[in-house]
Amino acid sequence: MAGETGLNEGSGPSSVAGVDTIAVPLHKSARRGRRPWAAVASAFNQGICLQSGKDNPMTEIRRLHSNARMSQAVVHGDTVYLAGQVAQRAGGGSVADQTRDILARIDELLAEAGTDKTKLLSATIWLTDMARFAEMNEIWDAWVAPGGTPGRACVEAKLAAPQYNVEIAVIAAR
Repeated sequence: MAGETGLNEGSGPSSVAGVDTIAVPLHKSARRGRRPWAAVASAFNQGICLQSGKDNPMTEIRRLHSNARMSQAVVHGDTVYLAGQVAQRAGGGSVADQTRDILARIDELLAEAGTDKTKLLSATIWLTDMARFAEMNEIWDAWVAPGGTPGRACVEAKLAAPQYNVEIAVIAAR
């Protein structure tokens, strides 16, 4: 079946270094180089897992600072997801002080997860009062890495406790 599959050459399942793989017939347009993703799509449509097992980094999920309700950070593959962070050390302070405290905590959690703010992909910011948007942005703009600004949303919302005026959640690559 040379050239017929996107994965193994052969006609059935095999095991390489503890990773299960399977040959998937390619659509004829993929064999001509027009749809290189066709093998993956074909396998997905057939309900076939292309790679599984403990050696696959995409199956490992690492949770940091977890309790019964949530984790402060979750690492899956090369992506780090942080829970919404509030100003634990500056609760009740100004929006600027709370933002500084939150961003310092984000730096700590990202470092613990093996990444940093230069690899931010997305940020969601909640403010209790959009009239404080410029105050928060002043601190954010000084913190965010030049050329590394993430996709970002900022909305007004009532937060879980009255002493908190800012909450920030981020997603980063590793």
